[in-house]
Formats: sequence, C-alpha cells, structure tokens
Amino acid sequence: SQLSRMVALSLRIEEIRGNINRDQELKHVYQDLLSKGAVDRILLQRRDATRNRLRISSERGTDVMIDVPRGTTLRHGDVLYLGENKILIVEWQPEETMIITLSAAEDWKERVESAVRIGYILGIKHFRLFATGNEIVIPIEGSREDFSKAFASFAGINIRFEKRILDLEPEMIGHEHTH
Repeated sequence: SQLSRMVALSLRIEEIRGNINRDQELKHVYQDLLSKGAVDRILLQRRDATRNRLRISSERGTDVMIDVPRGTTLRHGDVLYLGENKILIVEWQPEETMIITLSAAEDWKERVESAVRIGYILGIKHFRLFATGNEIVIPIEGSREDFSKAFASFAGINIRFEKRILDLEPEMIGHEHTH
C-alpha cells in the first residue's frame, strides 16, 4: 500500500562497528544485551552481503538503510548499531550445501587423484568452493540432483547435504560470471 512505502527511515548505517564473532569485547556486550532481550537482527542471504546499499527491515521491524563503502562485505555477526540498550547485528541465513569428504584411503595417489577430479568438475561447472579442514563445502545453487550427478561416478568420497552459514572466504572461486 501507499502508506507502507512512506515509512520514514529509522536507522541509517554507514559503517560496521565490529563483529561479535571476532571481537571478544563486543561478544561480551552482545551476550549482556542478549540476556536483556535487547538484540535486533538483520537476516541476510550470503549473496546479499556484498551489496553496499541495502534497505531492509530488522527482525523487530526497524527500517534500516545500509549505505557502507563500496567493497564492504557484511559478515555474519557484524555489529551495525550499538547503543546502551540495543545492538543490531547481521546474521546470515543458513543455506543448503553439499559437503564432500575424501575417504581415508591408504593410497595417497588415490586421494590426490580424487581431489584433482573433484577440482576439475567444480571448475568446469563454476561451483564456488569452501575448504574447511578435510571438507569441501559447496553452496547449492540449483537442485541437489545436479550436484549429486556430477559426483555419482566417484569412489572414495562421501557426500552429505546440510544447511550451513558459510561465513568463510572461498578458497577458490575459479572464475565467476557476472550477470
């Protein structure tokens, strides 16, 4: 309706104050305000986190205009506003992922061959890749079946699907196509 479009901005954000997952002091402030019910959140998809201008409503209905410097990425846990009785943080929404782990094969040549074949397929299909420990984590953009088919012929790997918050830097992006 016309009226809902005429709502005045409640909060304008031009800088990130820090991150509760990377700054112990902010984490303590967050936990204190959480215990008082004074935490508000902006829920973002990971792909929207690189937008430097964004208008969004927080969980509690605050209308927020984010206008941060170009090149800024809004990370999971970023503090956008901190007052005496309120903190506004960014939370990334969990997304569907495929996780590949190599079996603990005794033969190192077999493991290297599997890793190279996985990398080759991921590169051809332009899949984003996050490596964490012994896992290769791939955000699913499309159907699970497309991803499963790509790796169906592989021996020596385990595949599972789960929702995760991917607040990690991609280890390899290959080359991405912008639309």
